[in-house]
Amino acid sequence: MPWPFLTNLLPGSRHGGAGPSSLPQLHTCWDLSRCSTFTVFIHGYSNATRSLALRQRELWPPPPWIRLAASPDEACVVIVPLDSRSHRIVGRPAAIKSESSNHPLEALRQLQGWNGGRNHVVVVRSDRGISRTERFQWLGCAALAQSHCELDGYAPGFDISLPLSLPSAHRSEYGGILGLERLEAIARSSRPGRPRRYFLTFRGSMYYPSGAERRELLLPLARQSTAERPVAIFGRCAGFGHRGAAELCDALKNASSAAPPYLELLNTTFALVPAGESPASMRLPEVLAAGAVPVFVSGDTASASAYVRPYDEVVPWHEVSLHFPWEAGDSIVRVLERIPPHKVAKMQAMAQHVWKQHFRPPNDVATFFSLLEERASFRFRRERR
Repeated sequence: MPWPFLTNLLPGSRHGGAGPSSLPQLHTCWDLSRCSTFTVFIHGYSNATRSLALRQRELWPPPPWIRLAASPDEACVVIVPLDSRSHRIVGRPAAIKSESSNHPLEALRQLQGWNGGRNHVVVVRSDRGISRTERFQWLGCAALAQSHCELDGYAPGFDISLPLSLPSAHRSEYGGILGLERLEAIARSSRPGRPRRYFLTFRGSMYYPSGAERRELLLPLARQSTAERPVAIFGRCAGFGHRGAAELCDALKNASSAAPPYLELLNTTFALVPAGESPASMRLPEVLAAGAVPVFVSGDTASASAYVRPYDEVVPWHEVSLHFPWEAGDSIVRVLERIPPHKVAKMQAMAQHVWKQHFRPPNDVATFFSLLEERASFRFRRERR
């Protein structure tokens, strides 16, 4: 179940409506009489589009135990996958527009069985995500499953926070199943509590002027490296707004060219997972697979809203990770050094467990659909109380 404090922090979360000051809720936005049997309809999904969906890094195909409905009108839950870049509905023509708006989310209202979004889940994995304003304008009663998940637009027990992506060939020097094996080999080679090559590492981009340039605040951590606790921090500039930091960017480029391979940097006890263009990071699944302890820095860089970490209902992140604000970045190493070895070993073991149970394919897909099924059984949970 969601942690209770989340509900109290959400603006309007004590109200059942989906108006401008409140978020949609399960008991008002889903017709659970349709869920005597848990069935799912996925817009744009078929065996023919399976490779496309996987390339989109979405949550398909569904697990074999999922019963697929023949139409959205017959389903308990209707899933609407959105393209990660355009936010258009996957598998639908791009020409569905109205005369009044060119917004891609307006096409949702033209879907068969939309019915104001009731019993629908809109899924998007992207840096930009769907904002709270866009949600109120276009999504109606639909639940939102996205990777750019901020606390002020998150309805606990209704929405789902997703990981941004899984390791892919486009991410670094590895890819596919072989990439997963290489990542997991790091975890197998060093049992929890045993020394690793590094104490703390990070390698990533600083996108100017998206807000991800705040990652440069982490660069001085490398100065705290010691022989006993090696710290390796590497960054590079990206985007079109870094011309004003040309000297820094040139220095980072030269340092990165001599950096160890990325897989070697993941042989670390702790790994930084700072916000980039969005609060979510592609680095998180890699860190978990390698058996390192994730160290989150801040949440969203464009707002003051906190980051809701992936699958927060089932992952006890307070036992797996640490979280620092940007302002406390220079204290990270000192804080990590004070954690007792037995607690570090426990966090490493938990990170490996979370990876295998909720993030590693196909369990990542199973986690998502299990959370949907829990929502569909909400009526029966209430009757048992």
